[in-house]
Amino acid sequence: AGSHDPLLDWALRNAGTGLAGSFDGSQDGLDRFANKDVAMCLIHIKEDDEWNTPIAKRFFQNEAVVLIEFGYRDRGIIIPKGNPLNIASLQDFKRRRIAKRQDNAASQIILNTMLKDVGLQPDILFTVQKVARSEDDLARTVKSGQAEAGFGLRAVAETHGLDFIPLMTERLDMLIW
Repeated sequence: AGSHDPLLDWALRNAGTGLAGSFDGSQDGLDRFANKDVAMCLIHIKEDDEWNTPIAKRFFQNEAVVLIEFGYRDRGIIIPKGNPLNIASLQDFKRRRIAKRQDNAASQIILNTMLKDVGLQPDILFTVQKVARSEDDLARTVKSGQAEAGFGLRAVAETHGLDFIPLMTERLDMLIW
């Protein structure tokens, strides 16, 4: 459970293990993990300039869990090929249709914080939009023209033939019982 990662999603589908995944956001994964509904969750939550360790220590300090670094991912602005609207930064999201992830997805939480930091109000930007439930859904929303941009992963943008403006590199970890 937890964050949607295209590589892990592909591996689960192709390994023939029969393992199921529920990638509905880092916070949802942590909740399911804490309730012992899942054996592993993927997280990319930044606190105190550190990825994942602070929240894992806070929630599972006296539990038999292991936090394993799964990888690093480039996250930024996904835009249509050729960048027809000349989007260059988050400031350019004003008066644009921006793809939205679910509220408990770490990527949406990170984006909301970054938007506030540049003086934009997420509650106004995302008023009446359907929610992209995965990184792939977000890219398809941009590619179809339902959104003019989104905050997602470089690997997903490239897979869907979209352009990408890097903003950060995040660490993705597996939290395992």
